[in-house]
Amino acid sequence: NQTQASFSTSETAGLFILQATITNLNTGCSETIERRFRIGTIPEANLQIITERRPPDVCPNMVFSLQMNLLRSNGIDYDQIEEIEWTSSNTGYTFITSPDEETVMVQAPPTSNRWTIIKLRVRNACGWTEREIEYTTLPVEDCNLPLGNNPVDVYPNPTDDYINIDIICVCGIDPADPINPNPDPQRYSISRVDISDIFGVTRLSYQGGQIPINSDGKIRLNLSQLPAGNYVLKLVMQDKVYMKHIIKQ
Repeated sequence: NQTQASFSTSETAGLFILQATITNLNTGCSETIERRFRIGTIPEANLQIITERRPPDVCPNMVFSLQMNLLRSNGIDYDQIEEIEWTSSNTGYTFITSPDEETVMVQAPPTSNRWTIIKLRVRNACGWTEREIEYTTLPVEDCNLPLGNNPVDVYPNPTDDYINIDIICVCGIDPADPINPNPDPQRYSISRVDISDIFGVTRLSYQGGQIPINSDGKIRLNLSQLPAGNYVLKLVMQDKVYMKHIIKQ
């Protein structure tokens, strides 16, 4: 079969459109293929930071995740990315990046009124593009954490297999008995318990009646199937989320 090919290009604000039309001369049938690509840095509008926390709603010692999102439009796709970099202007905010560097786990400092600018930088062949997000740790009284402590206690920690969860003090939930180590899910309206790795991947999840309770009425989770490493316990209670760092040996 004899074929004929023709090509055309156009450009608008750095976006190039390449069209190739291939025609079968015997049948007269043709097909046009279009490819869009950009010569230049990634537009800032294509680069987003997805966060599970609304700035500046960050409590002391809180662990939260940030994720890069690249809008695949106007000739931009992940294949063009050569390097990803996360930085913090305040060393009090510590974080660990995932192997692909697209997700970062951030831990806020233990004191209030500490602020940082977390910067995401992405490089392609033409240079760097940046996005920023600012966080400030709130005062303890704005976080519903009495005496500056997380009301969720986890032990043993580190652990080889099981962990127990106690509620040390939840002021306002039961004023007549503010100190009670029994975290009865019904009494304290504990609706969900999750275990996630440091990259935000949920490894264990229990809701409502699925939450494991031992004979003493306490929450007891089996982590023996998880690889050794660092994890985050997330407990949802009375529409508030409490987190705790866990080490699995």
